[in-house]
Amino acid sequence: MKVSDFEIWWDDPDGNLFNCCLEHVLEYGDEDAKENTVIECSYCGKSMILFRCPDNILRWREHNA
Repeated sequence: MKVSDFEIWWDDPDGNLFNCCLEHVLEYGDEDAKENTVIECSYCGKSMILFRCPDNILRWREHNA
């Protein structure tokens, strides 16, 4: 699947992603992505990881490496 096939986990209790992170996912969404893939927002520099949420759906969340 591709980067843009996955949503951002806006309800992440430990996360702090911004609208620009969503723009990055949509704009650069043609890259391949799978669970644990890490990308960086080209606007704000935040890292995001493709994470399996508690509802068993893969979503982007903030990644503090």
